[in-house]
Order: sequence, then C-alpha cells, then structure tokens
Amino acid sequence: MKYATIVAVALAASPAFADGPQPATQLPAVAEPGIVDWSGAYAGLAFGKVNGASEFCQENFLDTCGANPTNVELPAPAPNGNAFGVQLGYNWQKGKAVFGVEFDYSKLNTEGVASSTVDYGCGLIDECVTVLNSAMSLRGRIGFAAGKFLPFATAGLSRVEVEAGFYGLDPFYSSTHTISMPVVGLGAEYLIKDNISVKGEVLSFLDNGNQAFAPDGTCGGQPCGANAISATLVRFGVNMHF
Repeated sequence: MKYATIVAVALAASPAFADGPQPATQLPAVAEPGIVDWSGAYAGLAFGKVNGASEFCQENFLDTCGANPTNVELPAPAPNGNAFGVQLGYNWQKGKAVFGVEFDYSKLNTEGVASSTVDYGCGLIDECVTVLNSAMSLRGRIGFAAGKFLPFATAGLSRVEVEAGFYGLDPFYSSTHTISMPVVGLGAEYLIKDNISVKGEVLSFLDNGNQAFAPDGTCGGQPCGANAISATLVRFGVNMHF
C-alpha cells in the first residue's frame, strides 16, 4: 500500500499529468505537389517537315474536279519539304485544365511534281506541279497540366498559299492562290526552365474542296489545276513565357 501511494504521488507530480490528459501529438501536414502555372502569354520558333497531297483535275472533264466520282486516274503531286515559323499565344488555367489560343505563321519550302496519266495530260514536258509556299493558322488549344508536362489538342482555321500549274511553274502556265483549310492537331510542351518550354506537335490541314487552278486558257479554256489539297505538318519548337 505504501508503494502504491508513492507511485500515485509521483505520477501526479509529473508534467504529463499535471494538467490532466494531453491531446495526441499530430504530424505536420504534407503539402501536395504544386501545379505548374501555364497561364500567360508566350512566343517562340518552330521548324519541321511537311507532307502534302493534291490531285490535278479539269472542269467538265468527267467531273474529275468534283471528288472524281468516276475514278479517273489523275496526276497527284505531293508537295513535301521543310517548314520554319513563329508562333505566339496566350493560356488561361483553371486547376489542371489549360485553355489557350495560338496564332502561327510558317514559311514552307515544298514542291510536288507528277507525270501524266493515261487519262490526264500534264503538258508538253509532262509536269503537273503543286507547291505550298506558306501557312498561317489561328487555333484554340485545350490541355492538361501534368506538372512540367502539358499535352494538348488544338483546332482552328488556316490560310495556305498554294502555287499550281505546268511546265516547271512557268508564270504563263501557273498561278498562286491562298485557300482556307480547317486544321486540327495534337501536341505536348515540357517546361525546361521557369519561362522556357520545348514542344512538339502534329497539325493536319484538311481538304475541304479548295482548288488552285492554273491561269484561264491553260487547259483549252477550261479551268484546271490542283484539287483535293491537304497537308500534315510535324514540327518541334521552343517557347518563351511571359
């Protein structure tokens, strides 16, 4: 009994019991990893490769300029080459969702040449030529911020300068047109520094029935030239964010 009294007095005198029961000690909260802020303006440079397609046709020739329903074998110049351009845009961010708008301009160095077919002739020196000179687009973007990584989808409208004709694009037998084309794509950016990112993207310029015809009278008075024009642009670039 004597020993029990001593133990009780000692416990009552200890700091842990002096003020009654003590709350359990809680560990400090661990903060979630921060979300990278992609919002704001940016501008940059890009370079890449273009793979284009076209098909020569002539009005009132078996309806070949109306999506070629008669399946006539037509020359199909494929304007392939390089691209170099600039872009600028602005992002808005809500949580991990990133919305944006981007304008870009690319100088294209492409040429596609095709020979005559059984059904369609390409002139005296047997050349149907399609060239894509430049492209600009205004697109919306939507992405998902995964730390420093930003995958995105994009869509909008483009204006593409197309030159089409015959005889090695002799000015008398060729002409230049600027056509409108829908454009869609996928891409991703990665932040390598606080305000610098690298990106890669694929843009598809879709055929919507645009035509780039040679000068009047080139094909015996009937409109003729490039039809079913489309292109795919694969490019890489760098952006500075402000």
